[in-house]
Amino acid sequence: MSGALTLPGSRTDPEELFDKLSAQLELLKRIGGLTIGGGEPLLQERPLKRLLQKCVESGYNTAVETSGSVPQQSIRNLLDLVDCWLFGLRPIPAERYKKTHTVDMRLVEVNLQFLTGAGRGRVIIRTPIIPDYTNNSFTFSTIADLMAECGLSEIELLPLNPYSGLYYHAMGMIFPLGNNSRLAEDDLKAACNFFKGREIETRVVRSGITNGGSVHAYA
Repeated sequence: MSGALTLPGSRTDPEELFDKLSAQLELLKRIGGLTIGGGEPLLQERPLKRLLQKCVESGYNTAVETSGSVPQQSIRNLLDLVDCWLFGLRPIPAERYKKTHTVDMRLVEVNLQFLTGAGRGRVIIRTPIIPDYTNNSFTFSTIADLMAECGLSEIELLPLNPYSGLYYHAMGMIFPLGNNSRLAEDDLKAACNFFKGREIETRVVRSGITNGGSVHAYA
């Protein structure tokens, strides 16, 4: 967003952060609200709760992104402060699971079942479409079945950021996908058609990099 507030990496207490965000929040109050992402924001549950409380007290809508791979109590403690959960799901086939560092999918499933059962706030599923990892029928079917079980009807598909390899290289790490990181448009269309065929409202969220930082676009 043009003119968005950019804060350099530093330690900031929630009250100070809220004050810095206040002008932007007045604008966002008319068109949406505050979305908190990460990393995993629930790993900083206490300061996150304080920031959310300030938002709620001032009448701002809140959204929190989470992988769901956190202690359930962390979710419980925020139930009354979050209007929308952007809940990440990325189950992968067993042969891939053994070769990668992934979250505990059983914990993720239990937390999603708890969250939807609590009936607090909107829940939107998010899943990255990654060649050779999540771009397959196992992943799609597992997600759609779990969504049906939990009574969910919205999903956002995130094609792998084509610039992801830059972050690995910057940290001196090998990018595991190599040159196989770009998702073909036909594959993305097939993923969309799968979920739409299961009567799931499907959106595509594209990420990229500009001179001002990261951007997101919906389709």
